[in-house]
Amino acid sequence: MAYEIGPRSHESYRAGADLSALQYNVVTFDSARDIVVISGAGAGSGILDNAPILGDTANLVTAGVTKVKCGGNIVAGDKLIANAAGLAIAATQETSEGYVFGVAREAGSDGAIIAARVDFSGATWSSVDAIA
Repeated sequence: MAYEIGPRSHESYRAGADLSALQYNVVTFDSARDIVVISGAGAGSGILDNAPILGDTANLVTAGVTKVKCGGNIVAGDKLIANAAGLAIAATQETSEGYVFGVAREAGSDGAIIAARVDFSGATWSSVDAIA
């Protein structure tokens, strides 16, 4: 069962699109500094903690233990990266492209919501063990 542990770092911004179906996905900023779905695999800005529509407040979790939505099979302890849809997937050293946003606290399959410790401060593969 997915869970959250406080304290968590939160930030709030304007939703630059309808994000109502993307709660617990990885999101990022657009050129206007509004929150939008990521447009390709890679670094995001945080986990969307609510389900805002265009113009509403988008709440991000940028660090701490929070819920994330899986984009494939994940095992507890897996390092996590975002796929092109903003879903958490297991990283390998070969596929991480230098950026890992968190570590899974529990297992899950495609579409499941699991607990993960996240940190969007720019962790690399070799430094991510510090956020576990």
